[in-house]
Amino acid sequence: MKKLLITGSSGMLGANLAFENKDRYVLYGIDNAAPSTQLRKSFQIDIKDSGKLQEVISEIKPDFVVHCAAITNVDACEDDYILARKTNAIATRDLIAAAGRKTRFIYISTDSVFSGTRGNYTEADLPSPLNNYAKSKLEGEWYVEQEAKNYVIIRTNMFGFNRVRGQSFAEWIVNSLSQQHKINMFTDVIFSAVSVYTLVQLIEKLLLSEFTGRLNIGTDSPISKYDFGIRLSDIFGFDVSLITPMSVDKFDFKAKRPKNTSLDISKAKGIFGSALNIEEELALFHKRWVV
Repeated sequence: MKKLLITGSSGMLGANLAFENKDRYVLYGIDNAAPSTQLRKSFQIDIKDSGKLQEVISEIKPDFVVHCAAITNVDACEDDYILARKTNAIATRDLIAAAGRKTRFIYISTDSVFSGTRGNYTEADLPSPLNNYAKSKLEGEWYVEQEAKNYVIIRTNMFGFNRVRGQSFAEWIVNSLSQQHKINMFTDVIFSAVSVYTLVQLIEKLLLSEFTGRLNIGTDSPISKYDFGIRLSDIFGFDVSLITPMSVDKFDFKAKRPKNTSLDISKAKGIFGSALNIEEELALFHKRWVV
């Protein structure tokens, strides 16, 4: 079997990717925390350590790399841009150099590379990041485009549950409402949410495809964070009155957040043959949660 290396293998996407592909590839992981149990071997290293990274890649000699590892705490990145850049951008450059230009390389980027002033962004639209997190991820994209040859850059915004560690946005909603806790959710932050389970399936197809370039992956029906919470609450049978609508402008974030990062998914629809629907994605999350 071919060898697949997943960075950030204990994160939400990395762990779900490992779980779904345990019988398709010989799996390896790089992470700074607990490994996924689905891996042939896990390397607990700091991805910023280029020497260790080179040693690991030389040992594995992967056929495919899915690069999920990143600092995603937006305010933490705002506090320390050097750390954000070293982790999200420079480590990406070093990973590509270690893996080689011919290795199939999938880089998980973010919809936050856009300013969010209008939404419905295409892959060709000019990015304009508002914060250090997005700037560092965009620089990572640049290294992929300059240094890699056989690559896909995925811009997305995913939700799901963590198999190893952490609490995602959707998990926070479910856990809060299940305990009858009141939560505030933004009516003016809009995104093209996709479940991690569907994203994993599409990554599996991209690994074996000949497509190269940037690709938006999301649903065809952008939704506000508030409406996302309401629909999720309905599916789980929670009390929707526990959710209070509010504007992101009233929340004291350290870093600026884009308001409308909805994505034009025409290219993905052409590749995969159909568009994704938010209702189906939410239902899939519910089904995976209760199983």
